[in-house]
Amino acid sequence: EKLGLETEMEICRLLAAILHLLSSSATPIASSSDVRELSSGDKLPYLLKRVFLYPDVFGSLVYEKAAALLTEFVHQEPSCLMHMLSSGVARAFLASLDRPLPASRGVVNAIPTVLGALCLSPSGCQVVEQAEPLKKLLGSLCSDMVVLFVQGNCPSNLGVQLEELMRHNPTLLDSCMAGCVAMADQILAHLGTLSAGDAISPTPSTPPLTSHSYLLCAVEFLGKLLE
Repeated sequence: EKLGLETEMEICRLLAAILHLLSSSATPIASSSDVRELSSGDKLPYLLKRVFLYPDVFGSLVYEKAAALLTEFVHQEPSCLMHMLSSGVARAFLASLDRPLPASRGVVNAIPTVLGALCLSPSGCQVVEQAEPLKKLLGSLCSDMVVLFVQGNCPSNLGVQLEELMRHNPTLLDSCMAGCVAMADQILAHLGTLSAGDAISPTPSTPPLTSHSYLLCAVEFLGKLLE
């Protein structure tokens, strides 16, 4: 039986709360064995893979909490990273960047922290480098369906996070620079699809986005990112 929209939303909120609770358990007072026991089984990796592979189904809040959980577990117990790599969780996360992500500041700012955690081992860093996630991430943020939702401090925070990520992992510099170029190219491409007189609404509750307002939002995002 197909669930109603309200029921699906309640399930996602419950799942987000559970993921947040698990993430909170990976505090400095938690023992390494506790974290390893939670992460080394089959159920948690399966859940994380499902969330990352179907972000459009689970939504921004669940995706953000799953990303935070992955980051906290790896930082608290680095040996968990090998299991996250072998179980396919890391590849599922990187694959999520190949498709449109939920339009959310929390999701955007969570991605560099996960990448930093995955790069804590040479094998993890190699997987990340091969996937070129920064190029994919930055190229997707200027979409007319996303750019309105990632304004404010989001681009500045993202810029600081990316700078920190590249400082610890210089091999990602080329991918990040390519991502910035891809973002500029995508802005022009999206602008070309919006004629001066047309307007679109990313959601029914948001005001129409004209080509001029899109250009302003997209260029402002890119400028703050590069500051």
